Amino acid sequence: MNPTKTMEQDLNKLGAMAKELDVIGTTIPPKVKIMVLLMNLFESYEFLVTSLESLESIDPKKLGRS
Repeated sequence: MNPTKTMEQDLNKLGAMAKELDVIGTTIPPKVKIMVLLMNLFESYEFLVTSLESLESIDPKKLGRS
């Protein structure tokens, strides 16, 4: 991620690119979107990325969401 940009700007850019691809009939699987997002986080998020990568799957119920 470019350190002069905010995370919100990068999320918006990722969302816009995904929508553009959807328009032309190319759907990006959610796991690929997540991978791209994780690969573009600031270095300060390295511990979080490593932790998330070690999980086989994430149970939304354990995150407090149903």
